[in-house]
Amino acid sequence: MRPGDVVLEISGEIVKYDHPLEATLAAMDKTLTSLRQAHAAGQLDLIAVEQHWLDRLSSQLEAIPSDEEQLLAQVRSRYDETVFIWEEYAPSISESTG
Repeated sequence: MRPGDVVLEISGEIVKYDHPLEATLAAMDKTLTSLRQAHAAGQLDLIAVEQHWLDRLSSQLEAIPSDEEQLLAQVRSRYDETVFIWEEYAPSISESTG
């Protein structure tokens, strides 16, 4: 598979969704799947530590809530809101949540 083909496939996943979180999760999933497929087909050489990172990234992706409210609650519980300034990342989220 050529890199340009992968980009088009990932882009195709992104445009299927109206919501940015859904599009991001789909793009991440497609990216990891494409890397695994290329490796299995012998088109991408990965050393053991890189394969481990693919596994780790896949696990992290599975742990991300697909529900935006759940994700926001999770992020808010982890980060000090005096340091993490919502307006700098997503003004619309900031306005709707707090």
